[in-house]
Amino acid sequence: MAVVPEQNDDMAGTVSITLGRAEALILFEILSREPDRPECGKFQVPGNRDADYWAFDELLGALERVLPEPFGPGYDQYLSDAAHNLIRRRGRLPGPDHT
Repeated sequence: MAVVPEQNDDMAGTVSITLGRAEALILFEILSREPDRPECGKFQVPGNRDADYWAFDELLGALERVLPEPFGPGYDQYLSDAAHNLIRRRGRLPGPDHT
C-alpha cells in the first residue's frame, strides 16, 4: 500500500501586496524582460527553477492586470519618471555602477 502525502493547505489562498506605482512599473519592466535573458537573467533565486519562473510569471501577470502604462503610449517616459521618483525618495546605492 502506498502512502500519499496530504496536500499542504498552507499554500492555498492569496496574499495582497501594496506597492507604489513607481515600484510596480519598475518591477513590471524587470519581470517582463527577465525571461528573455540568457539562462533566466542576472538575478536567479536559488532553488527550483520551474517554481522561480512560475512565481515571477504570476507576479508579472498581476502587474499586467493593474498597470495600464506598459500598454499605452509614453511607456518609456512613465518608466523613466518612475525610476527618478524612486531614486529621489529612496536615494542612490553606493558604488559607481548604479544609475
